[in-house]
Amino acid sequence: MNPSKYDVIIVGAGVAGPAMAYALSSSSNLRKAIPESSQRKKPLQILLVDSKLRKPERIVGELLQPGGVLALRRLGLERALDNIDAVRAKGYCVMRPKVPSSLGKSQNEGTFEKGSSGTQFEQVHIPYPDGNEGRSFHHGEFVSSLRACAASAPGVTLLEASVQSDLVYCPHTGRILGVRATRSSGKRVEIFLAKLTIFANGNSSFRKAVYLPATTRPPAAGAESISSPAKTPTDKNLDTKALGSFYGLVLPHPPNKSYILPMYQHGTVVLVPDAAGPILLYQVSSHDTRILIDIPKNSPHARAVPAYIKSIILPNLPTPELRESLQSLVDEAEEKEGKLKMQSAINPFFPAPPQGGCRTREGGLLLGDAWNQRHPLTGGGMTVAFWDIVTLATELISTEKELFGEGGTGQATSTNGPKDTMPLDGHVLKHEEEWTIGRWDLMDDIFNRWWWRRKGYASTINILSVALYDLFGGSSSNLETLQTGCFKYFELGGEAINGPVTLLAGLAPRPFLLFCHFFAVAFYSLWVMFTHRRPVLVRGQNTKNEGSNGYTNGHANGHANGHANGHANGHANGHANGHTNGYSNGHTKIMDTRVVMRRPSILEYPNLVIRSFAVFWTACIVFGPLMWTEIKWW
Repeated sequence: MNPSKYDVIIVGAGVAGPAMAYALSSSSNLRKAIPESSQRKKPLQILLVDSKLRKPERIVGELLQPGGVLALRRLGLERALDNIDAVRAKGYCVMRPKVPSSLGKSQNEGTFEKGSSGTQFEQVHIPYPDGNEGRSFHHGEFVSSLRACAASAPGVTLLEASVQSDLVYCPHTGRILGVRATRSSGKRVEIFLAKLTIFANGNSSFRKAVYLPATTRPPAAGAESISSPAKTPTDKNLDTKALGSFYGLVLPHPPNKSYILPMYQHGTVVLVPDAAGPILLYQVSSHDTRILIDIPKNSPHARAVPAYIKSIILPNLPTPELRESLQSLVDEAEEKEGKLKMQSAINPFFPAPPQGGCRTREGGLLLGDAWNQRHPLTGGGMTVAFWDIVTLATELISTEKELFGEGGTGQATSTNGPKDTMPLDGHVLKHEEEWTIGRWDLMDDIFNRWWWRRKGYASTINILSVALYDLFGGSSSNLETLQTGCFKYFELGGEAINGPVTLLAGLAPRPFLLFCHFFAVAFYSLWVMFTHRRPVLVRGQNTKNEGSNGYTNGHANGHANGHANGHANGHANGHANGHTNGYSNGHTKIMDTRVVMRRPSILEYPNLVIRSFAVFWTACIVFGPLMWTEIKWW
């Protein structure tokens, strides 16, 4: 059976795949700004393939920043946000518990009392600038809407099939010619050929198939053929790094409540001192709010997440409605003697290596999370993916005729390797008739321009996501100082809020602006350390009671209780216990321990100066390596 031929095959129909299929179709808004002379008259034939086309259920990919909404508008895909019960997002609310004026100290255990449902919070309102809005939604609803938009575009075919890891390669050049896939309705392996194969399946499974190991390069004409990717130790650099995990629950709203968060249409970040990491909350529909609980890698809480949620997370949620909703889920799980119905997702990190040149195989490219991943705390992944699609699709459409021709089935423009025949599972195809992009040198130029044009928005969002996570999720004293400084920096208002939130929203693709604000926070943290009040543990005077009250109360209570259960035994036992306990407690020294807020005295300045260097060095350690991963030649 002859292979099926397409101009483009896109593997993965999650977020990036359908958006890319639509962007390349004749329905794309991008074509309006490109001269018609550069475009084909016939629509590109695009195959969008995924192993499962049912509605996905994930706990990430549910918050789209305003920059992502603008990218969707550029593509003509803003309608994908309609009719999915999406909620407008107008900014953030960052909260942390207030330090109480005094804390009771357990006499025997020597520990402070935990916060309760009555915990008071201080908060900072961080609105998106200039009326920009994001959207939050159930991930599955949004993906299904994107797929429907892509399937409605001319030339796009949506197929449910499992793509094998063994791709179709040219044995002479090593070029990717297509994929092998098995339809969900059958067992037979089919071959699908494409001039360009895009891998947007959201994980690293095809990275090693696309990237060439350092010791492997496409052979010159007449050299030994390549039928499969070579394996070398350099492949380990293509693995995603796991920073930890998010555990997610959906909190249902009470019947009479349209929202249960502290601020309407605002995401909420809660910083709890006893928590393993930050708590992220945002509304995903009219009646549901998502809670994401961060558990860092190797955290002891990872072994008992339900207990951690019940003891640490539940008491420290900022509104009664949030606590009641989570409590109802906990109670339901306990009644059924089961576990909380949680979903988890790895918090990934993978800086994007350059594509094209001698780094990747001809005929294929990576897109979306398959190429670049960052921590999901800031919700910037989809924004980066959509702007990548805007940039790449514009480049491809601008050279559409030269890359894909005018259509047809006999493009004879390949110039790499000998003109020989190529066996393809029983199908013989002459090499000069390969279904490929002939001028791959144009693709190399496109890769280069795409790489540098994406640096602004991608680097800003990538660095910010991990830097904020390290800052808010850290437990060292230096990180806590930076965290306090960041909170106080936001309290300044004005540009101290507008600048960072513009970066967070994906509206300012300026890494240097991020650098300026990050180190402004670092220096302001040092200022706060010297000049602002901070919690200090103070021990008061010892007090002593001679035990008369304890004796009297114990004797009386014991005597009364004894009468109820038998005068003789009750009187004797009550008298003895009351006397002993009352006398013992009365004679114990009670230490009055309090936490008070006060500024450091001038005598503390020498130590603070020394500590300032450690705090600033910590800031450099957080930001420096992240900046290096983005600016280095990978």
